[in-house]
Amino acid sequence: FRRREVVSVPVEMLPPGMAVRQLSDDGTAALVVVDAPPLSITRLLTEDLLTGYGNSTAAEDSAAAAAASAIGGDPWGYVGATLLCGTNHKGRVEYVMQNSLIRAVFDSAGRLVSLYDIAWRRELVPDSAAGNVFMLYEDIPLFWDAWDIEVYHLEKGSPAGRGLPPPKVTILEYGPVRCRLGVEAQLTQGSSIRQTISLTAVSARLDFHCEIVWAENRTALKVEFPWLLDAPAASYEVQYGAVERPTHTNTSWDWARFEVCAHKWADLSEPGYGVALLNDCKYGHATYGNVMRLTLLRSPKAPDRLTDMGTHVLRYALLPHALGWAAAGVPAHGWAFNAPLRVIRPPPQRQQTPPAAAVAAAAAGPGITRTRVAAGPAYDPTQPMFCITSAGPNPLFAAAAPPGPLSPPPLILDTIKLPEPPLQTLTKKHMQTPVCTTQPPQLPPPGPNAALSPLEDETPAAGALVLRLYEPHGARGIGRLRWPSWLRVSHVKTCNLLEDDQEEDAETVVQWGDAGGSIDVPYGPYKVITLKLYLEQEGVRAVSG
Repeated sequence: FRRREVVSVPVEMLPPGMAVRQLSDDGTAALVVVDAPPLSITRLLTEDLLTGYGNSTAAEDSAAAAAASAIGGDPWGYVGATLLCGTNHKGRVEYVMQNSLIRAVFDSAGRLVSLYDIAWRRELVPDSAAGNVFMLYEDIPLFWDAWDIEVYHLEKGSPAGRGLPPPKVTILEYGPVRCRLGVEAQLTQGSSIRQTISLTAVSARLDFHCEIVWAENRTALKVEFPWLLDAPAASYEVQYGAVERPTHTNTSWDWARFEVCAHKWADLSEPGYGVALLNDCKYGHATYGNVMRLTLLRSPKAPDRLTDMGTHVLRYALLPHALGWAAAGVPAHGWAFNAPLRVIRPPPQRQQTPPAAAVAAAAAGPGITRTRVAAGPAYDPTQPMFCITSAGPNPLFAAAAPPGPLSPPPLILDTIKLPEPPLQTLTKKHMQTPVCTTQPPQLPPPGPNAALSPLEDETPAAGALVLRLYEPHGARGIGRLRWPSWLRVSHVKTCNLLEDDQEEDAETVVQWGDAGGSIDVPYGPYKVITLKLYLEQEGVRAVSG
């Protein structure tokens, strides 16, 4: 899916003496907003680094930015991220992070005391409450330290850092591309945390990067967020789908589901609005009432007394959104958070060499006529290799909402790979006949029309790609899978999870246009779809002459 993010370009990649719009707090990288198509390489030009936004419409999408440009102003002054320090009406120090989408307020201890959605005029943190609060719970299971967590551990909790020096809060970056706040605190006498809170100019996502030094004994560390939301159930991502779990303990069954194993996100939504809690490496979630919890660390002593001891690096994020989690595209946001855009150095220009197939044909000697299969368009890494959109109107995303940093697709492309070798089925004859394994099998010599190109080999991986997609929202519809013209696909077959072609399914019709090829893919709720794309062969064929 297409996404818009802030990337960090190392200063060693920049031209000497070049001025940029914003540097990171340590001065090692230039910050640039990038609008990147899916599965492609986006080039950053010199003017992109100078202005702070490259190949994006971060500034142009804003009416305020257009007005500022008309009078010669700086568009980042209207749509950029800012961080200010001041005092509230009670005389307490507050740090305000804001962009054109949200405003987040932190107190002098780094706790989130306000999260306001500017577009929808909605406050999310209750009065006299705070989020980003770290809690310590006594974690002593009945039997298996490293496997079990009991419901009674929630009865013995206390705020982290009680009786210790207060946290230290510093402003790291002021904007306009990104603003950052640093928090350093002692959790206990032996454990500490260093946290960096980030807000970019183009997203409502509030990121938390944590470095934790952990040295505890049978203690669990959790972070908690209370919300002005009322919902009987919360949603959690599992593999290839999502589940709902109650936010109350009305029955014994509800009481037993006090913690939920989830992957990249958990979401609490009431009709029309919600908040998603994203993470990149943690799995223990819980939502009770309006409070969302994420288990960050544990410290069991069996079977290994040093389990989880040492330094840990982890990330989580908050994503306020209109509508429900499915219509807001929370699964795509979870993927984007776990796989951020990467900056790579341009490869050096290499001298053009003849294709391997041509070299092999030349080595065949005289008496061989070489017939080359016509090649298609040249490979272009700036074109999206695969892109998934809806084939028609999608009621899931039909509701109007402010433009976001990414375009949620109806299907998630989970895997791109070569086919696996087919499983060999042993017949009765094979079972009765001894097989000698000391000598490799002798292959028959190639005939006069043998192919010299490795792409024309009959190995299972030759000339095919396997794509595995899944429907993440619990919806039905028809998606459209697109690829560029340089990827020459001859036909597409539906496969099972063992990658065997389903003979009962009709061959999918490939439609070609000026931009490339596409197929329509029907899908159902949480359905896993495996497609095998057979490629047109290119090479040199040797013919006896």
